[in-house]
Amino acid sequence: MAKAVIITGAGLSAESGIPTFRDKGGLWERYSIDEVANFCTFEQNRVKSFKFFNEFRSLLKTARPNAAHAALARLQKLCGPEHIVLITQNVDDLLDRAGCTNVLHVHGYLRQMQCLDCEHVWDIGYGNWAPYEPCPACASLAIKPHVVLFNEMAPQYANMHAVMDSLTADDCFAALGTSGFVVPVAGMIHGFMGKKILCNLEPSAYLDGQLFDHCFYMPVTQAMEKITPLIEAALAGKPVSLKIHVETGFKPVSEQG
Repeated sequence: MAKAVIITGAGLSAESGIPTFRDKGGLWERYSIDEVANFCTFEQNRVKSFKFFNEFRSLLKTARPNAAHAALARLQKLCGPEHIVLITQNVDDLLDRAGCTNVLHVHGYLRQMQCLDCEHVWDIGYGNWAPYEPCPACASLAIKPHVVLFNEMAPQYANMHAVMDSLTADDCFAALGTSGFVVPVAGMIHGFMGKKILCNLEPSAYLDGQLFDHCFYMPVTQAMEKITPLIEAALAGKPVSLKIHVETGFKPVSEQG
């Protein structure tokens, strides 16, 4: 049986109330990204950065997995995690809480802290961590949230590229809720001949819809009922359509059940 590699971005969790960089109002608009999420200036902005991530963690505590998270969990349970490979750019735990397993978090995990000296990583749940609270393993003060900041190395990218390099023409690839700006999805699927599926709210300048066999420009929660059978068909070895299929628009609230 073939495999489907699914990369998810901020658009997947936005419907659960997790803000994206582009959201108007809310958490990101009250903080400067360059101050709270920049590795080069992290130390000089430590107090403000910890305040931001503590708020973010508190927000995550009240968020719930949405219908798209649940659909991916059902698909993975049906086909097996070896056939449904999940890669997420999100630092939340909503895929995990929905029941997904072996999720590759390429930008880290908001619930965890890390020590830059001894490399110890530990889970603090949804609680706060003070800016100068020491590492529980070595007492170092060189602590930061276990998330990849801008201008910081992303160790899991090597594993992500290894997964992408393993794709064959029998496999399937889906990009859900990602613009392709931070993770260069367009470059990673260059030359890939298997079925390709894209879902975003709107077209992105960084991710040409012409690269995909199926494009859905709508919330991921609404598109999953159509994406799931496409993935299942690809895994069953049904031929890839040569005609590009594009769907746009939002389902009216009255039709969402």
